Amino acid sequence: MLIVNRKITAKWKIIFLPVLILLLLIFACYNLIYLKNIRPGKMLEKTMQNMELNFNHLNVDIKEKGHSYSLSFKGNILENEVVYGEIPDYSLKIIKKGESGELLIKDLRDHLWKKASEIGLEALENLLISPFEMLNSWTTLYKNAKFLNNQSGKDKVILLNVSPENLQKAGFSYDCFAVAVKEPWIECLVFIDEENLFINRIILSMYDKSSNENIFSRVFSIAPPGENGSSL
Repeated sequence: MLIVNRKITAKWKIIFLPVLILLLLIFACYNLIYLKNIRPGKMLEKTMQNMELNFNHLNVDIKEKGHSYSLSFKGNILENEVVYGEIPDYSLKIIKKGESGELLIKDLRDHLWKKASEIGLEALENLLISPFEMLNSWTTLYKNAKFLNNQSGKDKVILLNVSPENLQKAGFSYDCFAVAVKEPWIECLVFIDEENLFINRIILSMYDKSSNENIFSRVFSIAPPGENGSSL
């Protein structure tokens, strides 16, 4: 009986072990092919999930240029989409609450926190939109996302074409643009570190197709805690 069992075991190894190895190789190849050919929208979705699960605090720099103005913000994003930091050129300290969207600014005259509307700076609400709040409001655009060739770095670059309605859905107001836009064309480029599933940069741009004029561009530069960050 022992001899029979040994023969069965030996036959099992001869027959099934190569099959098992072949299945493991097929599975490994499938994963490599899937990761290499993953759809841009799915990569963006997975990256967003990874960042939301693993980071409750990120550093963010925001630089915006438009007609006859430029603004920069240096600060942090906390969980619940709280954004806080400062606009260095104007020595303004700012906090935008995630749930209510309320924007508070420290008044330099009495050093008290006040609503932006109280001191005539409500236009800054457009600048302090969290990049993750923005991308989460555009999940319907992911299915039409496209990869772009990135000749200047190793990041994967994903293009989202954004409609004016999508822009307003993310909290933007056309009141912040100094000129009338006849035919708006809006693009959002998302730069993803593929290995770590981390968004390093987002570039949001608006053009007027009728004149091929750049209306405004906003660049979000994002980093983990401890890298180029600031706090109040």
